[in-house]
Amino acid sequence: DEDRAKVPGDQLTFIEGQGISIRLRGVISTGCDALDVALGRGGIPQGRLTILSGADGCGKTTQALELVAEVQRRGGFAVYMDAEHKLDIPYAEKVGVDMDQLVVSKPTHLEGMLAVMERWCARAATWREQYGDDVPIAIILDSTNAATPKAEVEGDWDSMTVGLQSRLWSSKLPKLIGMAQRAGVALVFIGQLREKIGIMFGKKTSISGGRAIRHHATIHIEYTRKKTIKKPGTEKPTAILVGAKVEKNQIAMPFREAEFMIRLGYGFDREAELVEAAVDAGVVERKGGWHSYDGQQFGQSADQAAGYLRKAPEFADKIRAEVKAEATPELERDEDDKAQE
Repeated sequence: DEDRAKVPGDQLTFIEGQGISIRLRGVISTGCDALDVALGRGGIPQGRLTILSGADGCGKTTQALELVAEVQRRGGFAVYMDAEHKLDIPYAEKVGVDMDQLVVSKPTHLEGMLAVMERWCARAATWREQYGDDVPIAIILDSTNAATPKAEVEGDWDSMTVGLQSRLWSSKLPKLIGMAQRAGVALVFIGQLREKIGIMFGKKTSISGGRAIRHHATIHIEYTRKKTIKKPGTEKPTAILVGAKVEKNQIAMPFREAEFMIRLGYGFDREAELVEAAVDAGVVERKGGWHSYDGQQFGQSADQAAGYLRKAPEFADKIRAEVKAEATPELERDEDDKAQE
């Protein structure tokens, strides 16, 4: 206790064993301004585990690909664990992923998957020494449902395979989390929601992997498909409206929500979502259908405003920066603290 008292609060390290800084090592934008605001820190944290859960077709994989694209735009490195063996490469490229710079692993069983992730975390630790914390590194697992234990893959069906997946996650995940934290790697696990049988009260859904994954996660975002948007006058779907709720958040306030549009075949409609986020934050004024920023009108409807932002990316970036500054003031405090270290 006396030793701890001598350590400044912003430099606190673990006294026992190897010292490990517990300062948050930056965040990675989700690609959705409204969701970044809902997360309270401007994105998902590096060095922590984030869960993306939801039913089929609600945008989880698109979200993961948007994260990969953001990592690459910032000069970082990403690994995509395609456990489901159905990564759509043309779609990933339309979302903005550079497939030439993406490492794709297709593990056949859970044990191999964990070993691969541990190896990449170990490599990332050496890169951190060279590049520092500013370069994002992420490992995506798609999905926990497809992470099947080796015994089950090989058909070794005996009494020991019952609950084996949960036991493996419980025993192996703490080590992986520790390696990711030391290396500043953002772990992102996609999980399909499953209905719990016989549950009358409380949450009636769960994700594969037992309680270990949910327990060790810093962030848990649950996605729902709210509406399908069709081309006017036709039955052809062109987009979906997605709702995202931050079910768990250990670095900011939980239970915040966001809505955004995913254009089918293209990914997030960032400009349409930015318009709504800016109005909610009070950065853009909506009056009589018109949208204005700093006295400048730029669209009579939400669609027109989004169209203007697509043609004026610098104008959009200015609004985006102000939205995040207004809605997540703690980010500015983080930067001040970092500058003083």
